[in-house]
Amino acid sequence: MRVFELHNHHLERGGSDVMFSETVSLLREGGHDVTVIERDNRAVTTLTDRVWAATSGIYSIGARKELLNRIARDRPHVVHVHNVYPLLSTSVFDACANAGVPAVARLADFTYLCPTSHRFRDGSECRRCEGGREYHCVAANCRGRWSMSLAYAVRTASTRLRGVLAKVAAFVAPSRYLQAQFVAAGFPASKVTMIPNFVPIAQRASGGGDYIAYAGRLAEEKGVGVVIEAARRARVPLRIAGEPTAAIGPTLRQAGDVKLVGRLDRRAVLSFLAGARAVAVPSLCAESFGLSAAEAMGQGVAVIASRIGALEEVVGDAGLLCAPGAVDELADSLRRVWHDPEVARRHATLGYERARQHYAAAAHLEALEGLFERLQTGAVA
Repeated sequence: MRVFELHNHHLERGGSDVMFSETVSLLREGGHDVTVIERDNRAVTTLTDRVWAATSGIYSIGARKELLNRIARDRPHVVHVHNVYPLLSTSVFDACANAGVPAVARLADFTYLCPTSHRFRDGSECRRCEGGREYHCVAANCRGRWSMSLAYAVRTASTRLRGVLAKVAAFVAPSRYLQAQFVAAGFPASKVTMIPNFVPIAQRASGGGDYIAYAGRLAEEKGVGVVIEAARRARVPLRIAGEPTAAIGPTLRQAGDVKLVGRLDRRAVLSFLAGARAVAVPSLCAESFGLSAAEAMGQGVAVIASRIGALEEVVGDAGLLCAPGAVDELADSLRRVWHDPEVARRHATLGYERARQHYAAAAHLEALEGLFERLQTGAVA
């Protein structure tokens, strides 16, 4: 099939950026003709760029025109859309509808429901903006700068008021949790399909390693401060992969055996996870999937995760689950895998088998191909 893959890369690379790149490679390896149309937030550097990004996030005439021209020239069977904000915008769905090409939107997070996409504020879950109340994002200054909070709120409200998402042929949620959240928010159940993310699967389970690993954004909602404190109390070595931030400095200075290894590329991240005794995913926000948890399982490493959002579904009974923000409970789990190698090996093996069964690339490709084919035959409402 001829497939267009659209994505706006985030400034801080995350799971949606990984899944975009991996999906492009997977489809090409599967024999499909893939055209990539992408934007990158790292190109937004000046004040003029930021003003333009805020405007294009509401509606990008340029992105719509480009996509219409590319569709007319290359005639794709389907347009697979990942992140659209801020440089592509939901104008790409107008383009698909005008050209008569089905658009499939990947739901990586809560972007179409929450202006900041995380449903997280003041240390806990937040749904104040849903149901047409995006003004809460501005009132609470959720992005830390009034101009950004306003831009995020306006683009979310604009998408809702224009009803442009009704033009999307199908939505793909990576978990049943996220699927249920969007259906509950009013998205047609017939249009929201669950296809789990996929991760590399190692040759065999590990279960060894001489450190506890954390890989991801060093942000409050990801629980990085929680795992640092838990590791200090448990007296276990913690290694953190991610982009260093000024906010994390004071926490690290009070920590024990905690070291930042910095930002790693895709190959290095997998090697970093594979070398750990266990991987901690201490999220405080409701994760839509929890890619680092699945990646660790695929590398045959034990997972300790928060019992929140889709993490419980993704990890299942293969890992150790803790209440989000419960430092002492997390510390106890860290001690268990650190001082009892059999516990680490058992959970590593369980997680590895779960990843092989549910998160292999072949299964994802088959499911995605099936969805694209049903769209061609009109089998999807």
